[in-house]
Amino acid sequence: MKLTPSIEQMIEEAPAPIEPRHFMRRLLEFLKNGLHLSAPALPYGADYCELTYSGAFVATAVYKSGGSSGTTLKTLTFGNDGTNITSITAT
Repeated sequence: MKLTPSIEQMIEEAPAPIEPRHFMRRLLEFLKNGLHLSAPALPYGADYCELTYSGAFVATAVYKSGGSSGTTLKTLTFGNDGTNITSITAT
């Protein structure tokens, strides 16, 4: 039986450019340690991050410039298996 890789392993093995992989690693650290939306260094030049949840899991993170009604810069969609975050898709 093959074990499902952790999100850290998936990110490390993903054939992604360095910058997105670095961002995903930072995001994972934020999620593990408690996301601090007041942090001065939001990614993508954003000054606002809107989170939506599916149960106990973050389902999407929408990064915006210009506050809550500003321009969307990046949307991250999170997949989960009911226990762990299993994927992150950026659009």
